[in-house]
Parts: sequence; C-alpha cells; structure tokens
Amino acid sequence: VDEDSGDQGSAGSRPAVQAGRGRPGGARGMAPGEGSGTVRKGGNRSTSTKTVELKIMGGTDTMQLPTMICTRVSEVRELLAERLLLEPESISFYYKAGAYVRQQLDFQEIQAKTLVKGIRSFKPEAHSWPHPIGIIGSGYNGIKTGISYLKDGNSNIVLFDRNERVGGYCWITGANKTSKLQTEFGSFHVWWGPDIYDSGKCGGYPNCNTGGSWNIWPGKQEILKHFQYAAEEFGLLPH
Repeated sequence: VDEDSGDQGSAGSRPAVQAGRGRPGGARGMAPGEGSGTVRKGGNRSTSTKTVELKIMGGTDTMQLPTMICTRVSEVRELLAERLLLEPESISFYYKAGAYVRQQLDFQEIQAKTLVKGIRSFKPEAHSWPHPIGIIGSGYNGIKTGISYLKDGNSNIVLFDRNERVGGYCWITGANKTSKLQTEFGSFHVWWGPDIYDSGKCGGYPNCNTGGSWNIWPGKQEILKHFQYAAEEFGLLPH
C-alpha cells in the first residue's frame, strides 16, 4: 500500500510497501539509524540526567554537578580546569569500590560519587608566583594597589619608591607648602570605594564637616598624613 495515495500497487510497477516515503530516517516514527541494525559512531550514549557529587580528596568541600549518564571523566576534567584556571592534567578523579579507591579513566562515565585530587577548593585560586609582585611607586595609585592585594589576602608584594615614605613624587616633592587638593577630600581619600570601606579600616568615609577629622580641601601635610594613616591601617608599611 502506498501510504501517500492509498492505491493498491501492482507487482513490477511499485514496491508492495513504501514505508515512510519522503521521510528521512526510514520507517515512520523512527529516528535515523533505528531499525536498520546500525549503531551511531561511538555507540549508544544515554542522555538521561544525573547529579554527580564531587568531593575534594582529603577535604570536606563538595560540589553538586548536573550531568548526563553518558558524561565522561575527560569532559568533567575540562570543565573543572576551565572553571578553576588550572591545567587539566593536574586534576584526577577517583571513586570508592568497596574497601578500595580506584582511579577513573578519561573514557569512562563519571561516577555519581567522585573524589577529586589536585585541587584545594572548587573556587578559582590566585596564581602563586615564585617572586613577589612589584608595585612601582607608593603614591596614590601604588598605595591603592597595595591595599587591594592585601585585602584579597595576597601579601607577596613589594612597593618601590624613590622616597623613604609613602606619598609619591607629586605630594612629597612636587607640592609646596601652599598646595591644596583641588577636589573634595571625600572623593579623593585613598580608601575610597565600597570594597575597601566594607573592611572597616580607616574609620569609614572621612568626616569633613566642621570639627571633623579631615578638611574638605586639605593641604600637602594633611594629604601626606592621610597616605601614612592608610598605609598603617592596612598593614602596607612592611612591604
């Protein structure tokens, strides 16, 4: 029977059955490759979903990772390496098999409970350089940069300056006794910004009101005093 016309086919004129005529993949309702005895390259891989629990070997940190049944170890390794800014070869995966711990191979499907070796956290870690980070100058920008490193927990820094104190060329050498700040101190102070303000150091935003701790348009000595104060508060002077 011709499914498109409903006409009876005679021998020699057309096949007795024309299954799925005009439809890709063969018989109606069947996906490409089904019913033909062929298997897609690489085998049949399940696309059902599962949640994999990743746990750092020797630690307590865990991460729930949505995957498919067919997700392979190599794919999870690439994902973690990109997320954590690491080389894929530095990460390896294991699972418990009774009393034993076995390594998972790249071509295998990732286990539902997987131990991860080669990382200390599931959050990206800053690269550890073999030498200190050099900051040229200890004026406004140098102090601000140093404070940012220390606030982020990186104390491997060294500040270089031609002077023996913080403040920079502009305010130590370039300014004279009559020089004053040409903008309001409230928007100039070196600990400006919500990320640094939240640290609670330097007493928060400066009080420039009458009788406050700071002048709204300070001169040279007060500017240098504020640089020194910030460097002491944030522990920058030893660097």
